[in-house]
Amino acid sequence: MLLRRQGNFWKGEEVADLRSRGVQFEEYDFPGLKTVNGIATRGREKSAWFKDTEGNILGLSQQE
Repeated sequence: MLLRRQGNFWKGEEVADLRSRGVQFEEYDFPGLKTVNGIATRGREKSAWFKDTEGNILGLSQQE
């Protein structure tokens, strides 16, 4: 599955669509990096990570 939509990924339906398809976003709580509901906000950048069916961690990132 490859997303090629323009615009703001995080305010659209894409995250909800991925979750509805069973994607579970990882939660992290490290110094300088904490996710809320699976999404980390660092300045103007938002990022999220999830595992594929093989256990690899994939990341999504977008700057506003």
